[in-house]
Order: sequence, then structure tokens, then C-alpha cells
Amino acid sequence: MTVANSRQQKHFLFFGGIIMKGTVKWFNNQKGYGFI
Repeated sequence: MTVANSRQQKHFLFFGGIIMKGTVKWFNNQKGYGFI
């Protein structure tokens, strides 16, 4: 169960990282740094 939990968390982090990167890039042009 621990391995599965770790694997799921990694996937979530990867997904969140991509979305965050895109959001930050979009806000970077307006405010410099944004997090939605």
C-alpha cells in the first residue's frame, strides 16, 4: 500500500507541476508570479 500511495502522489505532483508551470508562465507576464 505504501508503494501504491507513493506512486499516486508522484503522478498527482507531476500533473500539478505541469498545470502550475503553465499558470505561472501565464501570470508571469502580468504579475511576475501567480498560483491558481
